[in-house]
Amino acid sequence: TLEGLCMGRRLAGGMGMMALVVVACSRMVQADNAETTRLAELDALWGTISKAVATGDFEAYAATCHPDGVLVIGRRQRTEPLAVALQRWQKEFDDTRAGRMKASASLRWATRYGDATTAYEVGILRYASQPTGGEEQVEYVDIEVVLVKRDDGWKVTCENQKGVTTEKAWNALAPTK
Repeated sequence: TLEGLCMGRRLAGGMGMMALVVVACSRMVQADNAETTRLAELDALWGTISKAVATGDFEAYAATCHPDGVLVIGRRQRTEPLAVALQRWQKEFDDTRAGRMKASASLRWATRYGDATTAYEVGILRYASQPTGGEEQVEYVDIEVVLVKRDDGWKVTCENQKGVTTEKAWNALAPTK
């Protein structure tokens, strides 16, 4: 009957709408899972960087940088290849490894977004150094970091050290996991 045919179409239309909702929810869950995975991978990278600084493991630190990466030193209005910055920083890594100084690097993020292979993060770097027998020097730096995921993991392609900030600004951000 005509009434039965119309009822069947309404059910089919309702089922089509239900299928659309199920697909949309499934994609949202997949996106949430991808985001969770990306953030966990990036948190692991920042953990590797912090550990490398604390132990003076220059090779581990250098391995987190893209070979064509760029360091932007905003407060000095200059740029340089990360490879050049790494050469300059190696002495502090060597001194830390040899026990002539202590160092630590911690990061807290205000903004984090990206996709499965790219990421942009904005936050604060807390860098502390202390020569043996000397006073600890702590610096808080506003940073932006652009990363790319390669076969061998996430790599820093651009680190913009925008400028010095305060401990108060640092404390306003939640600690990285």
